[in-house]
Amino acid sequence: TLKGEKEKEIATLKGEKETEIATLKGQNDLLNERFLAARGALTARGVFENHMARLFAELKQQGQVKGAFNASTACDEMANVSQKGAVFTALEECYNEALAKHQNDLTDNAGNVQQIHEVFRSLWAELSKDIHGAPWSGPNVRVLANRLRPGHLTLLKCVIRKTNLEIDQT
Repeated sequence: TLKGEKEKEIATLKGEKETEIATLKGQNDLLNERFLAARGALTARGVFENHMARLFAELKQQGQVKGAFNASTACDEMANVSQKGAVFTALEECYNEALAKHQNDLTDNAGNVQQIHEVFRSLWAELSKDIHGAPWSGPNVRVLANRLRPGHLTLLKCVIRKTNLEIDQT
């Protein structure tokens, strides 16, 4: 009957539209994830930069730095800290953990162990080379382990832990 054929046609169109909507929702989720990664809000570099911004604010409050936030300056000024605040202390713990596990990896060209500011500065440079290459995936941070030296990876994992995030090492 005509009515039966129309109902079949409507059911078929409804199924096709539901499939299309599900596909579009999936594509939208993927685009949102990529958008967040592109903004840098959800990258390992973003987490690291956030800690450097907190350190810069701490140093600024102590009168050690002036002006607008600059991550490189925050890293460099770690060499001159006279009054250890909470942020610096947490980052120093990460440095000591990385040094204890990977001292050979955290050396300069002459074989001398890098100082705290040198290690943080070199990690910042390494993360900045591929600014947004490691997007978050859910409530964790994806760390591209093969791109980081072991000492830097340990340092970064510690910094991420201080943010109370889980680490997805792929």
